[in-house]
Amino acid sequence: MNLYLGQRARPLRVCWINHDHRIVDSTLEQLECEMDKVYQFDMVQLASIDADNFDPCDLLVIIAHRIVSEQLLPWIKSLATRLSCRIWTPALIVGDLNNRATADLVEFAIQSNWYFDVVDRHHLSSLAIRMANLIRIHDHLHELYRYESSLAKIEQKVYEQKQRVDTLIKQRHDKFDGS
Repeated sequence: MNLYLGQRARPLRVCWINHDHRIVDSTLEQLECEMDKVYQFDMVQLASIDADNFDPCDLLVIIAHRIVSEQLLPWIKSLATRLSCRIWTPALIVGDLNNRATADLVEFAIQSNWYFDVVDRHHLSSLAIRMANLIRIHDHLHELYRYESSLAKIEQKVYEQKQRVDTLIKQRHDKFDGS
């Protein structure tokens, strides 16, 4: 069974990257078990965010649990910069959080133009629901884009009709002035 994004004919595609693929530990094993529970999505492993097979990507999951909490914010800021041309793609980052890292991330999340969530590597039970929520955000962003596009087309048609009405009024006015 595949879930579909809006009215699209393709299944939802979740791309995931293991930041440090050389290390296998219990967190990675637990994470893989949790991701296996999310069977409705096409799961695609990427080597990096620059991979040729990145698009289309409805959600990016990054396993970064080996980055120490003090380095998490600078790393996420760098990641956000690299993903700036893909602001439509939300990210779920599995990391090592502490209270200070969380406070710094809240400030960055409010200021940034990118949707992301961070799951502490010790609390992976909410992974599936967080993935689903970020995918809904992704769908809403695309829906807003479709609304904006439709509205722009309607505005253009109204403008063209107004131009036609103004032309007809001018022609009628000229006709009466000439008689």
